[in-house]
Amino acid sequence: MMIPICFVICLSNDDRKRVVGIINCFTLMVLVICNIMISNGIVEEMKLRYNATYSLTLRVLDDIYESDGFSSGSRVAILGNVFTQEWENYNKGLLDRCDKDVASWGQVWASEANTNQYLYERYYNIYHGIVLNMATDEEVDFIIDTDEFKDMKCYPNDGSIKKINNITVVKLSNFDD
Repeated sequence: MMIPICFVICLSNDDRKRVVGIINCFTLMVLVICNIMISNGIVEEMKLRYNATYSLTLRVLDDIYESDGFSSGSRVAILGNVFTQEWENYNKGLLDRCDKDVASWGQVWASEANTNQYLYERYYNIYHGIVLNMATDEEVDFIIDTDEFKDMKCYPNDGSIKKINNITVVKLSNFDD
């Protein structure tokens, strides 16, 4: 670094201005290119997270549609949180690209025991373009307290989607009592 500074000092005033201008342009160009590379990396990471999240929700939706007793007018309750140790152990890194706090399910998974059906309804409507007939929060509270729900396995295991009280229930995780 010392040699270029000494070189610039030895130059005449006009040459010095020209060299300093070239160095400034080069520095600005490097900063712009680095900024573009970092921004592109962030955008690509967000795309990967979105795609992984979309894929997961599509898989849940497909399993709901193929479950016994489900029809287009059936009521649905999606309960739990996919980001549990049990889920991660079962899927062995399937969700590495889903960020728990940022891109996951359009902020649906913000709480540990999310039972707010409105959020699921909005997600599926906005990102998948469908309207699910979601259970009310009162119905969900009732379902969570049943032994039938407590005995269900967590998604994606067999038995994680079941009709309870004439509502198709998807159990994503266990709830702490």
